[in-house]
Amino acid sequence: MLGTVLVGTLILTAILGLPQFLVKGGIKYALGWLLIGAIFNFIFLWIYVYFALPAMTGPLGGYGFLWLPILINVFAAGAMTMFKSEDYRSDEDDSRNHVAAFLSMGSALLVLVIIWVVISFSSWKQDSRKLAFSNVVPATPVTEIMGDGTTKVRDASIPGSDEKHLPIVTDGNALNRAGGSLTGTLGSNYSWGKQVVQSINGHLYRVSLMEFKDFWAWKRNPTKTTPQFIMIDAENPLVESAPTPYTIKYFTGAYFGNDVLRYLYTHGYSSYLLVDPTIEVSDDLKVYETVGLGKYVMGWSGIEIQAMAMVDVTTGAVDVCQISNCPAWIDRVLPDDATDTYVDWYGLYKDAGWWNLGKVNTLMGADDKAVPIYNGEHVAWQYIMTSRNMKDNSGVGLILYDARERVGTYYTFNSPFPVGGQVRSTFENNKTLKQSSTTVDQMILVNIFGENTWVATMVTPAANGTQYQYTAFARANKTTVSDDVQFDKDPKIALRNYEMWLATHRDTSEADPTQEAVTVMLEGYLASVGTTTVQGNTYHVFTMNDMDAKPVTYTDDNGAEQTRYFVGLYSPTQTIELPLTASGHHVLVTYLDTNLSAEVQIQAFEDLDVPPQ
Repeated sequence: MLGTVLVGTLILTAILGLPQFLVKGGIKYALGWLLIGAIFNFIFLWIYVYFALPAMTGPLGGYGFLWLPILINVFAAGAMTMFKSEDYRSDEDDSRNHVAAFLSMGSALLVLVIIWVVISFSSWKQDSRKLAFSNVVPATPVTEIMGDGTTKVRDASIPGSDEKHLPIVTDGNALNRAGGSLTGTLGSNYSWGKQVVQSINGHLYRVSLMEFKDFWAWKRNPTKTTPQFIMIDAENPLVESAPTPYTIKYFTGAYFGNDVLRYLYTHGYSSYLLVDPTIEVSDDLKVYETVGLGKYVMGWSGIEIQAMAMVDVTTGAVDVCQISNCPAWIDRVLPDDATDTYVDWYGLYKDAGWWNLGKVNTLMGADDKAVPIYNGEHVAWQYIMTSRNMKDNSGVGLILYDARERVGTYYTFNSPFPVGGQVRSTFENNKTLKQSSTTVDQMILVNIFGENTWVATMVTPAANGTQYQYTAFARANKTTVSDDVQFDKDPKIALRNYEMWLATHRDTSEADPTQEAVTVMLEGYLASVGTTTVQGNTYHVFTMNDMDAKPVTYTDDNGAEQTRYFVGLYSPTQTIELPLTASGHHVLVTYLDTNLSAEVQIQAFEDLDVPPQ
């Protein structure tokens, strides 16, 4: 920081003081103004740099930030030479002073123009590289071997999601729940900071640090520390969360030297762009602020993260890791605004050249902000892509951007389906949800049970954030209507409802060809029998043993054998005997087998132990 201030002081002092040598007044007068200018600029720059924290990277080595101080000194220098001209009455002296003022302002303005040209040219020169730098790659196509031995290549489906790790809890939900813990003196002195989604020991949480409510709360605190952080379960909104005692001194939003960015800047990291200070809790529950150490690569845009600084929020100890060697508990090294930029570049240049003023054949994110999801290891960002002109309001693909590995994967939808406002309306117009006045707070697209599925968090307004009400599921295709939405207060029950609904509404018209259902006829004996009611529909559910008395099972994604559940709705023509069946009955069942989930849909049912009517 000191070096930056000294170099800037020399530049600015020269702009302010050197023109005074052209003014009639002697060397003593000019040196006096040089000294005054040096003192003024040193103090001014120290304050400016301390609060602005300009990154010394990018065009002109980062000194482009001097444009504002240069302007101030230019006009100050011109004003001084003009005022000096009033002390002398001869036309020659007056003309000389005017020339000095003109040269002073003209030369400095020329420097500003050069700064602008260098930065603009640097950015323009790199435009053609934006597609490559976005680091988004198409998903590897899938090659299928057909029945006749020929092969067929198709686009890869979006990867299957772990239904146990869906980030149901939204920013608003977490803010509302955390706010309830700030009572009494805590509420008058502290507030909760930004909620950050991260994986801790394989489970998703929204983590937040306690911050000072205002400057005066910080000032009257003798230790300048806050006492707690909170981990709110992001997968289940019904789980209660309580703050964890912890001494927190260095964090984003703290005052003066305790602000983590200022702390790093003044401790030797001013040559980096300090990006995305993010709370990270290690698997042993130690709290850090992680900050990306980056460089500009395209003018003042495009960030390349070279390393990560991990700041202990209690002691201020700084550890730096190279990107390839960072601890596994760090979820991301790229900030979400950087991935926003890269996805935007990919949408612009994927199928079009960079000289494309009409934005023809370009894509954009369907929502204003990406949503975090769990990719099996850590948090990634999901972007639903649609046509940039939004005429069809349909999703054409999905980008999963792994902010830890700094790479995005683009999946093309085999059949475009509605996105954005149309899907929100589908959820909000469900008869029951509409009566409860709930709205969609968050939507994510996942692949569960072999189906592209929308998962929505339904909320009502709250004084602080939003109040969670329901988790809702709906199949993502063109034919889904509001009555198809399955929901419940408990996310696990909502998921079960959706699975049961799919068992009797399996749509193979748009299914992955490698996962199409197969009709199976099975003879055996009922092991257990029951019914369940889901939103007014009564489902008959049973398990079976085959003719060799072995339980009927299926193989899950982990290769383990799991119990198969048979699900059916009463039908006078195909399943008339379902209400009469009982455990131990000899039955003949026809069903659709997708081998994707525990439940399968019964197409036909015959109980051989029920006498013919």
